[in-house]
Amino acid sequence: MKTALIGSCQMEGICSMLKDYIDIQRTIVVHKEQNYGSFLDKCNDYDLIISQPISDKFRDGEFATEKILKIYKGKFIMIPYVYFKGYFPELTYLYSDGKKIDKYGIVYHDMRMIRKILNCVDFTKIDDYDKPLSKSHDMATHLRYLVKDYHAELNKDACSESINVLEFRELNPYGYGKPVDVKISDYIRNNFYKTQLFHTMNHPSSKILIEMAHRILTKLGIKHKDLHCKDILLSTKFPSFVDKSCYIDHEKYTRVQFLQKYLEFYFHHVKLSTLLKLYIK
Repeated sequence: MKTALIGSCQMEGICSMLKDYIDIQRTIVVHKEQNYGSFLDKCNDYDLIISQPISDKFRDGEFATEKILKIYKGKFIMIPYVYFKGYFPELTYLYSDGKKIDKYGIVYHDMRMIRKILNCVDFTKIDDYDKPLSKSHDMATHLRYLVKDYHAELNKDACSESINVLEFRELNPYGYGKPVDVKISDYIRNNFYKTQLFHTMNHPSSKILIEMAHRILTKLGIKHKDLHCKDILLSTKFPSFVDKSCYIDHEKYTRVQFLQKYLEFYFHHVKLSTLLKLYIK
């Protein structure tokens, strides 16, 4: 059964397990793919396509799910794009001049941390908001404050709301016209407080990827052994109420080291005005 996978980087982990049972000939990670048009032209050469829902707003609709459904005649299985903000409800990206700031392995930012940093700023010392804080403030003072006051927190409302949103998206995926064929929200609801299921809001742990692969194979009626998967999406991880470990750019840090790395980034490489814009927003 010639198979293609389409979706986010989550698909790479799922592929690593499915390939032992299915003839996967192509895995398309949409934010990396440069030649999708050639795939569309030959999509009916595949017996099975397993896809996450792709919005028509992503890259001008190039990968829109409804586009492929109009021309594909084979077996199509829709699975959810797995997203959960419960552990880190205020995790976000940082932009400057319309471009994402992701230097030195620092990709994600916690607004709780940024607020605590800004709460320690003496604005009477600022003469240029387009300079980083290192020009006017002592980083050691901020580090002592963060070590004391920045902690992982359980936000039950954020967990429940995030799961509810995922459940809704499973029922109403982009361009599919019916619920996804394989769901995962029930697994998250039953297990998120027992073990770490996500490293960031859009990077699930291997536990989620293994469960997804298991459910896909079960849906296809394929018998399989216990599945195993490397934690390939463990690049950044903030401490959570379940697991206090910290990672930046695939490297593990102590809590103090982690906070220091972020402070160094904000103090030396980010304009104060950029932090304030995110804070005000």
